[in-house]
Amino acid sequence: MSDLSVAIKAAQIAGFFINKQYARVQSAEIKSNFEGLVTRVDRECEQILFEKLTEHTPYRFVGEEHGSRGESSEKYWCVDPIDGTSNFFRKLPVFAVSIALVKGDQVLLGVIHDPVQEKTWYSEKGRGAFVNGKPVAVSHNREHAKSIIFINHGYSRHDRLRTAALTKRLGLDFTIRMLGSTAVELCYVANGQADAFICCGDALWDYAAGIVLVEEAGGKVSDWTGGPVDFNKSFVFASSGNFHGDILEEIEDLQSSEFC
Repeated sequence: MSDLSVAIKAAQIAGFFINKQYARVQSAEIKSNFEGLVTRVDRECEQILFEKLTEHTPYRFVGEEHGSRGESSEKYWCVDPIDGTSNFFRKLPVFAVSIALVKGDQVLLGVIHDPVQEKTWYSEKGRGAFVNGKPVAVSHNREHAKSIIFINHGYSRHDRLRTAALTKRLGLDFTIRMLGSTAVELCYVANGQADAFICCGDALWDYAAGIVLVEEAGGKVSDWTGGPVDFNKSFVFASSGNFHGDILEEIEDLQSSEFC
């Protein structure tokens, strides 16, 4: 099997497991440093993904819940077993399994599986973007008044204050939404259902699969200054490309600004 086929199959198996557990989850723990929630399903799902991905490939595995496992390798799987755990725990049906294959500063492929809607989004660098076998493309909308922009943030005070400033600047010209799952929001940008996604403080496993999906759907991905995304700093701006320059003018200084 190809790496993409392995990732798609693993994501769908994990999604089937998540759906069976969805109504049964009664408790969640707060992670150390208050960095979100985790349930037993997150941990069990990540183990399923670890087993399925490493059974057929030699790559190292990096997951949100258990960190890095396996021998060092040039490529590695970067996995979020449930992106949107807070939604999952509260029975809000906006969450997804997210799998990316990363090499250096490049995302080679991405798979995002929405178990509630039974949609599998996937892309491989240079080969287009798809959902359930059908090609997807970013929006052609060029009117600010008709636009939708997703905004997300990490858990630190700096990230939250920076995001508040971002929302204040863009809120008068664009419609702002926050769904609580970076992976799902990036799928909607790739599919033309929204025009942009902006975040700071997310981890690589949150957005890696989604940014290659947006790029392969014809969109543009950068940091908040227009440069390449730094996986260690996590300022991500993904869009259809139609408003990319306009929005960069509004937000580029926020990346270097200090908030207390």
